[in-house]
Amino acid sequence: MREHKPLISRRAFLGGAAAFAVISAVSPLRAFATPTAAEKQAEADQVRVQVDLLRAELLEKSNIYWEALDAHDAAVAARDQAQQNIDATSERIAGLQTKLGTRVRSMYRNGNSSFLDIIFTSTSFSEFATAWELVTKMNEEDAAMVAEAKLLRKELEAARNEYAKQEKLAAEKLEEARIAKEEIEGTTAHYQAILDELDAEVLYLLIKEQEAAAAAAAAAELARQQALISQNSVSASSGGKSGYTAEDFGAPASDLLSEAIKYIGLPYVWGGADPAIGFDCSGLVWYCCMRTGRSLPPRSTYGYGSNWFPVSEAQPGDILWQPSHVGICAAPGGTSYVHAANEYYGICWGSSPQFTRAYRY
Repeated sequence: MREHKPLISRRAFLGGAAAFAVISAVSPLRAFATPTAAEKQAEADQVRVQVDLLRAELLEKSNIYWEALDAHDAAVAARDQAQQNIDATSERIAGLQTKLGTRVRSMYRNGNSSFLDIIFTSTSFSEFATAWELVTKMNEEDAAMVAEAKLLRKELEAARNEYAKQEKLAAEKLEEARIAKEEIEGTTAHYQAILDELDAEVLYLLIKEQEAAAAAAAAAELARQQALISQNSVSASSGGKSGYTAEDFGAPASDLLSEAIKYIGLPYVWGGADPAIGFDCSGLVWYCCMRTGRSLPPRSTYGYGSNWFPVSEAQPGDILWQPSHVGICAAPGGTSYVHAANEYYGICWGSSPQFTRAYRY
């Protein structure tokens, strides 16, 4: 009754082997190189397909199991019903046996006289014939009761054997279905665990790749700024100076620095020019000039004019500039300053020599 059990095991084995082959094919150099998130995702997707197939097979095996359970319950119910019929038949056989016993006793005894005495003491042929007819009739009825009892016993035994056989077959099928179902459950759980691990690895690799991309972008931006500084330095050394010195613009605006210091710690907000929400670099300079009653600088770093002087002459309160950034000088020569750095640092102190011009408002 278990011919297909090896087939079930073989199917599970082949499914597992196929999944392993897919994983190996997707990432043949896994032991030698760290896979990318995309490679790991492809590996997870292949295992996910295998898990979906196993779940479909598990559903099929579960249905077979529940059908076998229903069939077994029906067989048990039929067996119980047959047992009730068997009990009723047994009672009927017992009644026939009692009736036969009584009949036998009546055949050979009638009150205190023997039945043979009745036959041999008949006074006429008519009386004898009547007695003989009675005996014949009684024997026929007795034979019929014996035959019925034998038939009932035979039917009883056949019913008992048939329902016992059916109940045994149903129990075997139920056990077979249970084993198949549990085997698929185990295989599915195994590959689900592999899939969960792969999904976790995909997430880890994605985070690492995002961090690496962010670091590369920051390095590229730094390189770009340094290139601009170098470009502006070359331009200045080759006659690109404005021709102005710091003395051409009066006293430095130290109150501008005092105003900027108030906002250290606020967040960087692109386009922001309000302490209620935050500042970007040009917004901070514009707002501080507005608060101190000075003429307002451009709201973009690209709007500053040609009336600049070298950063080496900058004093606290001067505006420091480069093509994509501005700040407010905090030390002679622009060696420190207050600026809206970026989303990470917000409004803070700075000291990196990134500025190429100085302005005084």
